[in-house]
Amino acid sequence: MVLGLFYISACTRHEEANARSKNNGAVKVFKPVISMDNERRLQEAVENGYHVWRKNAVDAAHAALVNEGVNVTINDLKLLSENGKEAVVTAQDKRMTHYKIICQRLIKPDGIWTATEIDMVTLNVMEEMEGKSN
Repeated sequence: MVLGLFYISACTRHEEANARSKNNGAVKVFKPVISMDNERRLQEAVENGYHVWRKNAVDAAHAALVNEGVNVTINDLKLLSENGKEAVVTAQDKRMTHYKIICQRLIKPDGIWTATEIDMVTLNVMEEMEGKSN
């Protein structure tokens, strides 16, 4: 059952990518398809002691990027902000592409994190975002 849940969680793919121009840079936005039934099952699995990494926003963001085919390690990610309901994580891959991952707790306030948006960001836009968060 545990392997089945892991497989199901790894099978979700983004809905579509939209490119938009923003402050001399481009942002490509991926909206992962989220099944609330699957999220409830994953929350239950965590409560039963499985996949406890899902309670960490950086780990959830890492899994979402890897699921989208992005070659990053956990050390490539950085937590920018977290307010209990939403977390913003950034990453950079070996090709110097920057990512901003929005994670949310969709099931319950102290529950699992789910990546709800992945933005692929150019360097100029990324520097501006980090400047605003400091």
